[in-house]
Amino acid sequence: MLKYDNSQDIYMSNIEFFYLNYPSTLRELMTLLRHLLPQFDTFPDSMKISNDDVIEGDRLLEASMFTNLIGKFNALEYYFYSVGRFNRIGVCMCSLTTVFDTQRIEEWATPHKGVRNNDLVRSVRTFAVEYMGILNRLLESEGITETEFVAIIAILICQMDTTIDLPDEIQHIFEETRARVFIEMQEYYRKELGISDFSSRLGNLMSLSAALSEMHLKSEEQLHLYSFLFNVQPLRELLKQAMD
Repeated sequence: MLKYDNSQDIYMSNIEFFYLNYPSTLRELMTLLRHLLPQFDTFPDSMKISNDDVIEGDRLLEASMFTNLIGKFNALEYYFYSVGRFNRIGVCMCSLTTVFDTQRIEEWATPHKGVRNNDLVRSVRTFAVEYMGILNRLLESEGITETEFVAIIAILICQMDTTIDLPDEIQHIFEETRARVFIEMQEYYRKELGISDFSSRLGNLMSLSAALSEMHLKSEEQLHLYSFLFNVQPLRELLKQAMD
């Protein structure tokens, strides 16, 4: 990858790095899921086995959850790492060491072998305008704390729309977990931040989760487009790599 800024050890991300890193991101999300929702391993085995063509013969519940969370998790990281970092819009951190810049899309769409697909460049540019438009609005905020970062992940897990119908017992676990998160966040605001009126902070978390969900939908559409038009590895194969 090319050095993005000679004054810092950050690099311009590209599509090749994004896909190589995707299974690692999914595995990180699996760890977070089990930490925030330890009951997951007690879910019925019947919910983890499927002949579905998305994850054939594998764990459908996990696959559904990760498919519904990965884009939100990525967007949350981009936001968290980027707040207050850059002095112009259209640029964000993709990780602690990589960056995406709408002014350098040609570099993002060019793998290390240097073969550039101009159709892919145009597709990414169109997507980036919409995606970064949402992110840029979020980056105008003061940001969130690490505790709020973890709370947002829990909220996203508990309100996700899975591709399968969850049993009532699992829905109940999600509802209890979500309620506990808000109770613990109220205690955090009162005791650790010294905030008595925290309604706006809680409201900001909900607004952020809604924006992240919107960004997820856009990125999911784009990933399917990459797979269909540009022969890029489909999401189901990336899921299989992470879940093996």
